[in-house]
Amino acid sequence: MMTSCWVNFARTDDPNGAGLPNWGRARQPVPETPVIDGATASVPDFLKAQFLLWFDMWEKQTGLEVE
Repeated sequence: MMTSCWVNFARTDDPNGAGLPNWGRARQPVPETPVIDGATASVPDFLKAQFLLWFDMWEKQTGLEVE
């Protein structure tokens, strides 16, 4: 399942696809983290603050916006 997500992302810039759990965008109002395990699901993003810090640093360094 994870390989399919990575291949989709490499091909289309979107990890989602048929038969795969939805992998939401990083900056959606309530970010979620997909957990790929015995029971695959999306859970509320417990690392939101860390990700936002990295996104802000990336944008300041590169001038490229993280979606």
